[in-house]
Amino acid sequence: MAQNYLRKIRNLRQENAPIYYLDETWVNEGHSETRVWQDTSIKSSYEASSSNLTVGLTAPKGKGRRLIITHIGSKEGFVPDAADIFIGKISGYYHEELDGKHFETWFETILPKLKPQIIILMDNIPYHSVKKEKIPTSSWEKSAIQEWLSQKKVAWNQDLIKIELLQHLYGSYKVEELAKKFGHKILRLPPYH
Repeated sequence: MAQNYLRKIRNLRQENAPIYYLDETWVNEGHSETRVWQDTSIKSSYEASSSNLTVGLTAPKGKGRRLIITHIGSKEGFVPDAADIFIGKISGYYHEELDGKHFETWFETILPKLKPQIIILMDNIPYHSVKKEKIPTSSWEKSAIQEWLSQKKVAWNQDLIKIELLQHLYGSYKVEELAKKFGHKILRLPPYH
């Protein structure tokens, strides 16, 4: 999988294809530096105080509220008016606050702002990977997988075991369908990158 991605990205870069990078991050309201430059000419806290300097970092207590940020940009910079920034409501992992519906709504608003026929690079976080329709998983009964494949007119052999049947699956992601409407393509990072 990683080799396939590396081959694709190398070819796209050699072709000078317009690549846009999409990702999410967060920052706490109380985020501050833990180390700073020090003036070594000041020898005491009295000297610092009399020179209107501080003797250490003053950081707010606690982390405070969390801003969650989603944005997209290219080597030319961020896309204007494309940032999605909101205040988080829970204290856990920030990805828990994002879901497929929220992401798709934002994604639909930025697509018209992008140059035509670009490549959008994104990771495989679950809300980027909502399927257009529900497809079988390994928890399904073998007969249900066979029935689903038959309904979709996907050829399969009666001798196949369940894991082999699952390899016949296909399914498109909602965001890929949205991007396709604007002539864009999505390239996904390999898992865990």
